[in-house]
Amino acid sequence: MTAARRLAGDLRRRGTRPSRRQLAVAGVLLATLAVPFLLPTDTDPLDVPAGLLWQFRVLVLATSTLLWAGLAVAFGLLAERAEAPAARSGPTLWQPRTGDRRGRLGRPGVRVGRG
Repeated sequence: MTAARRLAGDLRRRGTRPSRRQLAVAGVLLATLAVPFLLPTDTDPLDVPAGLLWQFRVLVLATSTLLWAGLAVAFGLLAERAEAPAARSGPTLWQPRTGDRRGRLGRPGVRVGRG
């Protein structure tokens, strides 16, 4: 789906006719849907105890939950820190000095921040 959307955007920017864009996107979607049917099936029987399989699934769920919770907390804290007003006085790496024409990281013309 992402590849089809990206292809449609690229073709739109190039000035391609809508009918050709639609045909290209339909081709990408058809190819994407055909791949699972073209792959070989798994012919090897696998004898795994049901308890082991259930334990694996529960551990994978717990690991995924822990990963996404950790990412959510980390990005939440970073977002709060970015939203908080500057508590320090004086110039910092992310805020230009008063009266200084240089912006972020000392590059001219790059302004980041409020005010």
